[in-house]
Amino acid sequence: MSFRVLYVFFNRHNLSDAVQQLCILACVQMENIQLFLNFCESYGVPKTGLFQTVDLFEGRNLPQVLNCIQQLGTEASMNGMITDKVVVRHIILFVIDLESDR
Repeated sequence: MSFRVLYVFFNRHNLSDAVQQLCILACVQMENIQLFLNFCESYGVPKTGLFQTVDLFEGRNLPQVLNCIQQLGTEASMNGMITDKVVVRHIILFVIDLESDR
């Protein structure tokens, strides 16, 4: 959703500044997740290895999110970007921690 659409929506419905900021923050987060997914796909992660944006945003289907991160790590290793999988392990542990907090 573009920010122009949000602006028109806010003006029509007279939402408070706090609600507006929450909506904008959510949109930015969703856009960032989509940018990450676009990067993964362009880097070589197959479409079947990607997750849906809402999976991470809402904390659903976190095993698929982990799978995507692992596949990105595999692609990075094959391209010589990561010689050690420590970075991938830290990301996986972070996502597992997110899942256990829910």
